[in-house]
Amino acid sequence: MQQVEIMRILRDFHRVSGFRVSIHDADFKETFAYPAQSHAFCRAIQQDKKVLASCRKTDALMLQKVKESGETILYRCPQGLCEAAAPIYHYGVLSGYLMIGQMRDSEGLTASELCAPFRDNAAVARAAQKLPSMKEEEMRAYLSIMTVIAQYLTGTNRVQTDNGRLPELIAQYLRKNYAQKITLQSLSRRFGYCNATLTKGFRAEYGCTIFSYLRDIRLDIACKMLRESDLSVKEIAAACGMDDQNYFSRVFKKRCGCSPSAYR
Repeated sequence: MQQVEIMRILRDFHRVSGFRVSIHDADFKETFAYPAQSHAFCRAIQQDKKVLASCRKTDALMLQKVKESGETILYRCPQGLCEAAAPIYHYGVLSGYLMIGQMRDSEGLTASELCAPFRDNAAVARAAQKLPSMKEEEMRAYLSIMTVIAQYLTGTNRVQTDNGRLPELIAQYLRKNYAQKITLQSLSRRFGYCNATLTKGFRAEYGCTIFSYLRDIRLDIACKMLRESDLSVKEIAAACGMDDQNYFSRVFKKRCGCSPSAYR
């Protein structure tokens, strides 16, 4: 049922915008798209393996930027067409990307200029003339709508993470949110899995419990802060998610062989 709902959203957005709309998983693999095929112009030029490799490389680089920034990014493909990508999350963890693309900016390259590098290819020339064109202000408006759709998919947890990657996703979440209060119950609610599934899978993958992994992250950050900041030991403990200074000092000494003050 969720797949039907996702495809309906993509189809409706395409009908009002003209963009090809797609969803990619966290590994950049396309999982949903409307229309199913890319524009005829892209299909024609990507018969050249070098062009195809260049397009894929650019998309991967842009999706990586979206992953790092957590924001929607508008960019141009190597051939000059406009594309955009927005992050989608599942219970707070990146689960994929919403992408729109294959649109010509009315103030950018003309159809003739787009197909100039492929002037001997009649199919490219014909397809270039059929590329949809849009003014910048229209494109920005659709970009805002796209961001809202990505936020809706996030808020409703429509695009799920891969259960096989669950330990990796938990570790990613811990590294990002180490300063917050984290419990097994909060992790269970966030990822949508029972406590046993969380703990068993994590131990099998990392050879330790979730909370020993979290403790080590916090202590690594604490060591860095002790070396590089002027914050007090109490402030550093709190910044690392350990409000109990006595507990912090005890686990720090066990790990490092000395107190936080002596380490500093």
